[in-house]
Amino acid sequence: MHIDIIDFGTYKKHDVKKIRLNNDNAVSISVLTMGAILNEFLVPDGNKTKNIVLGFDNISEYYQNPFYVGMSIGRTAGRIKNGKIPLTPLGEETITLPQNEGTKNHQGGPNGFYSYLWNYRLHTDKDFLSVTLYRTIHSSEDGFPGDINVSITFKLTNDNELSITYTGISTADTLFNPTAHIYFNLNGQDNDILNHKLTLASDSYLEVDTDKVPTGELIPVANTPFDFRKPRTLKNTVQELSDTSEKGLDDIFKLRNLKGEKVKLENPGTHDSIQLFSARNGLVVYTANTFDSSMKFSHQSGHPYMGIALEAQTLSDTHNHPNFGDISLTANAEKTYEIRYQYSSN
Repeated sequence: MHIDIIDFGTYKKHDVKKIRLNNDNAVSISVLTMGAILNEFLVPDGNKTKNIVLGFDNISEYYQNPFYVGMSIGRTAGRIKNGKIPLTPLGEETITLPQNEGTKNHQGGPNGFYSYLWNYRLHTDKDFLSVTLYRTIHSSEDGFPGDINVSITFKLTNDNELSITYTGISTADTLFNPTAHIYFNLNGQDNDILNHKLTLASDSYLEVDTDKVPTGELIPVANTPFDFRKPRTLKNTVQELSDTSEKGLDDIFKLRNLKGEKVKLENPGTHDSIQLFSARNGLVVYTANTFDSSMKFSHQSGHPYMGIALEAQTLSDTHNHPNFGDISLTANAEKTYEIRYQYSSN
């Protein structure tokens, strides 16, 4: 196992590093210090390797589209209606966050985790390697209450498991609901993901309004294109949604409260699979419906359905829907979340 540190250009006068963790099975992941971006998840493919996540070769490409490719998302994932959150636990006062999608605060706002250059430290062990990205984000920078110390640790094991751990501690009561906006393509950035099968431990998905903000209603998945309780080919779902405005998935699923695997993405043609494990109750699934040729990826230009984003998180807009969960972070109290991805080629 070894770690490589590679220059990855400059962005807004910041020197960007690519940190590659290599295990003993020819599996590696690469993380960029700008945006805490997962740039590569390389796995063996015959006598070469393939990248099973979407990534760009140039750091500026990441910021020339609105799709958060590979980026770390926080303080909060998803959309916050009108950008307003309670300032006090009882909600007697509100604060308006910066708005970056109409009147909504989206993916942490215009100065979310994805927008910063991060410090880093490395760790080596006999069974795993890790890189921890860390920094303080001040309330004056992102508009959320409190200055927050954040660390994001990417760990790769010799069992081909990637884990991403988010830890936050704030000087004031605030919100904390981070995620990873990773797009998978088990074909390796070639072709599309329509032949993939998806399985979700989910009995319902969230109704949203015209601004894609949850209304609070849950819709049963039974007898709908959103029923992934058994493996379902993505092509079938996309075809059934062809008459909708989305023409694919851009939806929030409520995950069952289970220990163990909650999500599985598999490629029957190559026998590759990714299992996702999360203790949280939400998953946003987006099938890249509106990707286009202006996006210049490593091997090809962008096009619809070239990747699928699987964003594990607590259900969004929770302060308006208490049954969705709790994303509060009490002042001076530490909170940690973990997302694990298990790669297999069996």
